[in-house]
Amino acid sequence: MTSFRVWLLAAILTALAGLWGCALPRPSSTLKAEMSTFNMTGGFDLAVKQDSLLVRYARGEVIPPDELVALRANPWIRASQEVAPGNLVIRQWGLIDLLSHEPSNAPRILELAELLAPSSPDNGGRVWSEGYSYWRYTRDVLAPWVRAFPEVEAARRVGTLISSVDSCFAATTYVRNGSLYPAPFGDLRDEPLVDSLLPAPASSWREGWKGRRTCGFVTAERTDSGSTYRIAAQPVGLNTHIPADTQWIAVREGFPQGFRFYEGYSRKYPRSVDEKLDMLRIERVESVNRLHLAERFGNPDPRR
Repeated sequence: MTSFRVWLLAAILTALAGLWGCALPRPSSTLKAEMSTFNMTGGFDLAVKQDSLLVRYARGEVIPPDELVALRANPWIRASQEVAPGNLVIRQWGLIDLLSHEPSNAPRILELAELLAPSSPDNGGRVWSEGYSYWRYTRDVLAPWVRAFPEVEAARRVGTLISSVDSCFAATTYVRNGSLYPAPFGDLRDEPLVDSLLPAPASSWREGWKGRRTCGFVTAERTDSGSTYRIAAQPVGLNTHIPADTQWIAVREGFPQGFRFYEGYSRKYPRSVDEKLDMLRIERVESVNRLHLAERFGNPDPRR
């Protein structure tokens, strides 16, 4: 995305906010400077880079200082964290800490993790708002980050959050051909739950149950004819992996009815304009201000 397109998006957001009667916060000086001086790295390219760095970390490789500087200053992350924080942002922060062997991002990793997996006031459970596929993707960094900093209170709390999210996804599954599948919401690939991530022996979760379960913002109801889900809206800025409104989805014979599984971002929208319309839904735009994203995650310190 070029700086012109970023500024155009900002102008559209401001205009729509005026029409809808909601005020958007001023972008931070960091975001304004970055929007005017660079072409943003594509999210796909960044994801590939993150995967490569995670492999190198697992191998025990030493990352050169210039790579760490580039990680901390990545323009895509520094813009996204203020308007559309999600899996790539929290993974980037975690990788910076892992590769530098310093938990400098611990407070905001915890804060963003709790924002993306909000605790239900009714049941205390947490579900990752981008869906199970992106939970697994984010967990790949969060789990080693928690293990790397056992003495850090924020890391211990993220460890508890991981257990809660794993449990909620396991508790709200549906069954297809004897396999457990996660609640159908977010950008979700058509893949079963990973047995190794179940919070107890897999066999205990395969036992049939009937009735209603609510965990986090997901309510699942199983009957003899199938399952029905209510997914309460949890928009976080312009993050389009997260549903913008409350959804009701029926599962019959092991398949969610009317739900489109995720096959990659390039295949998500029939037309580019559809992506923009989804991104600029009023629920998303209002949440940028309501959640105070710029104030919470905008950070002018280039060392972090």
